Amino acid sequence: MLTGHGAKRLKSPGRTEFDNFKSMTQRPFLFLSCNTPWVTALARELAKTRRVCAVGNAPMGAQSLGPRIPEDQESSGSFEWHEWILPPGYAGRFSKVFAPLLARRVGRLTKALRRSTGEWPCVVAPYPYNEPWLALVPECPVIYYNLDDYSLYEPHKASRVAELESRLVHRSERILCLALTQVERFRRQVTDQKRVHHFPLGVMDRFIRPFGNDDVEVRSVVYIGNMEDRVDWRFVAEVASRCPQLKFYFVGDVTPEATPPAEWQQERTTALAMPNVIAVGRVSQADITAWSWKAGVNWMPYKASHPFNIACCPTKIMDYMASGRPILSTSVPECALYPEWIAICDDAVTAAEWLHEQVGADSDSIKINGRIEFAMKNTWIIRAQELNNLL
Repeated sequence: MLTGHGAKRLKSPGRTEFDNFKSMTQRPFLFLSCNTPWVTALARELAKTRRVCAVGNAPMGAQSLGPRIPEDQESSGSFEWHEWILPPGYAGRFSKVFAPLLARRVGRLTKALRRSTGEWPCVVAPYPYNEPWLALVPECPVIYYNLDDYSLYEPHKASRVAELESRLVHRSERILCLALTQVERFRRQVTDQKRVHHFPLGVMDRFIRPFGNDDVEVRSVVYIGNMEDRVDWRFVAEVASRCPQLKFYFVGDVTPEATPPAEWQQERTTALAMPNVIAVGRVSQADITAWSWKAGVNWMPYKASHPFNIACCPTKIMDYMASGRPILSTSVPECALYPEWIAICDDAVTAAEWLHEQVGADSDSIKINGRIEFAMKNTWIIRAQELNNLL
């Protein structure tokens, strides 16, 4: 049952706590800032059992709605999509101007959902900047869906982010965190720790490899993701130099170099120039699965000490798991939660030895099928069911 925490909450006339609990089974949802595929995936799965309204927002001229998957931005059945294109600064320096406008928009959407379903929606807010938009919806239970440590995005705004996040945490009935490290952080901040839940990323059905599909480039190691400072490029070069018979594919955008280049960028240039390291560049969402499925090994060579890596739940955990292929990672906290399926190596010598053993061994069908089965138990429809159970 959803109950109030901290701030006083207005209730609809005549509603009892029992009524509120009973109505959660059909309560509609309003998702704010559906700017990433995984937030939209959760919203769309919930829409299979109830009415869901999802809002994507971005500044004019920007591509801030994440990888564009056209079918995600379409209304269908009980899923209603809205896209708010706003002037730059609407959530930052001009937020005081735009917050009342956006609060009124949120208010109109919640009232429309109330009229069509008879229930106030549960509002899902993934970002601290959403908090001022909730000013006119005191009747609606709120879920803070934490995707990251947002203070790291723009360090000069960390105090403002902390202020907004504190208010959002205070207001929210439930706090869902992708990463366990974030769960631990928020549980230190609240008195009722049962409000905070680990809610890791799911996997989209199209990423799950069919059983028996064995089209694999055995002597290949694949990394999928942006090529930025979160990758330990010195470690990459050391491992690749010890495995000259393997090909290391890096699939994703190469972030531009600064002038002069930072130390990590120089290390990246060195790593990508090695003869057995291939920078594939950006590929479409539809082609990502082909790369993870073909890999002899899927790799996450992240800097284990990088603040982003400590606070995140890499999308690649479940996406790689769905391929069935072996997975090698550094000791990123969220990866360490799956020791049965993900090998952890921080030392280049140990990692190279593990890779030599892995590519030289026959395919372990039990492990391959085990990873696929694990992914099938962690799809977004399962996450939607878990959220229903939490409520």
